[in-house]
Amino acid sequence: MANRRTAAGFTLIELLLAISVMALLTVLSWRGLDNMVNAQRITRQHADEVLLLQTALVQWRTDLDALTPVALWLQAGPMDWDGRTLRLVRSDTQSGATGHTVVAWRQHDAEGTAHWLRWQSKVVHTREELLSAWRQAAIPSAARAEDGSREVLTIPLTRWAIYFFRDGRWQTPPAGDATDRLTTDRSTSAETRRPPPEGVRLVLTLPAGLTLSGNITSDWLNPAPAGGRL
Repeated sequence: MANRRTAAGFTLIELLLAISVMALLTVLSWRGLDNMVNAQRITRQHADEVLLLQTALVQWRTDLDALTPVALWLQAGPMDWDGRTLRLVRSDTQSGATGHTVVAWRQHDAEGTAHWLRWQSKVVHTREELLSAWRQAAIPSAARAEDGSREVLTIPLTRWAIYFFRDGRWQTPPAGDATDRLTTDRSTSAETRRPPPEGVRLVLTLPAGLTLSGNITSDWLNPAPAGGRL
C-alpha cells in the first residue's frame, strides 16, 4: 500500500502548492533585482552629477585664481558683476604665447532648462582686443563659433548668486555701474578703478528632482594681500 502511494507521485494539491511557492519566490527575486538595478542607476547618476559639479567649481576657482594685472587697462577693474553676468580677465597659459582671455559666467536657458554657462573669449593681446572681448562677454546670446570664443553649459540650476567680501563682511556686489572703457593712463587712473574683492562667495541653487539639490556654497579668497589691486 505504501509502495503504491510513493509510485503515484505528488498529488494535485502538492503541485499547486509548489507552483505557488515558486511563483512567490520569482516575484520576490524580480523585485530584488529591480531594486538593485534602480540603486545602481541612482548611484551612477549621483556620481555623474557630483563629477560635473566638481569640474565646474574647479574651473570657477581656476578662473578666479588667474585674475591678471592686465585688467588695469579696464576702468571696471579685473572683475565686474552686472546682476546677471560675472566678467573677469584671466591670464592664458595654454596657447603657448603670452595672452589673456575674458571669461563670463552666467545663467542660461537651454531647451527650457536653466544651466550655469561659462563663456571664454579668444586669446587677446592688445588693449583694443581686450575691450572688445570684455563687451562681448556681457552679451547674453550664444557666442559665434567662428570668432574663436567658446561657451560650455555646465550644471543645471534654479538660480545663482555671488557676494563680495569687502570691509570685513559679505555683501551683494553693486550691479549696473560698470564702466566699459579703457583707461588712458595706468598710473593716474589707479584710484578710480574698482579693486577686486577680498573674497567671492558663490551660491548655486540646484533644482529638485536630481540626486543633488538645494544650495551649494563655495568661497574663494583673493590671494593678493587684503584683496589688493591686481
